[in-house]
Amino acid sequence: MNSNNASSLNHSDYLTPSPEVLAFIEQTCLTTDETDMIALMQQIRAHPLIGVHGIEHHSMMPAVILATYRNLGGDVSDDTIRLGIERGKMIVEKSCAYFGACGAALGVGIAFSLLLGASPYEGTGRQKVNIVTRTVLGAIGKYDAARCCQRDCWIALKESVKLSRQFLSIELRADMQIVCTQLKQNKYCYGKNCPLSPYQARKSRKLGDSG
Repeated sequence: MNSNNASSLNHSDYLTPSPEVLAFIEQTCLTTDETDMIALMQQIRAHPLIGVHGIEHHSMMPAVILATYRNLGGDVSDDTIRLGIERGKMIVEKSCAYFGACGAALGVGIAFSLLLGASPYEGTGRQKVNIVTRTVLGAIGKYDAARCCQRDCWIALKESVKLSRQFLSIELRADMQIVCTQLKQNKYCYGKNCPLSPYQARKSRKLGDSG
């Protein structure tokens, strides 16, 4: 085991988000009329309370999915959104590497668990949410990249759309196009290989122009 990695794991890796952050996420998701998950994610992440990286993303993910699903016509109560936020708080910081399960993927699992009514004591729902989380983790794990909450949440929400076609009665939306503007703030940035990088955006435009 890498001793440097071991020594970097300390009590701060198990702290929960601040009450102010969670209250902001809750209020935003309870009152929004947004139907696009990426648009709502970006609205939340633009707030100064939300860091480039941070444990608050674990609660944001299920809240965003549940709120937009409700706005698309799904039967989701305020208490269900609150429960998604509470479950997200249970995911520890840096779980992506220390536990081998990114909090963005687990956040999707939380949302689908609540929408499907999954229970540890019933096989079908439990199987479905494990498939959901496994699929999102696989998409995130395709990149040989250090942590980036924006990138991994974006990947997770994109995968959620595909999974909603399979498991939910209403298809989720993640249509908003975004280009990363936090490159200089993220010392772990994946650079031009990141799907959100300006380089990839320019590349896509050139391909579109040539088509």
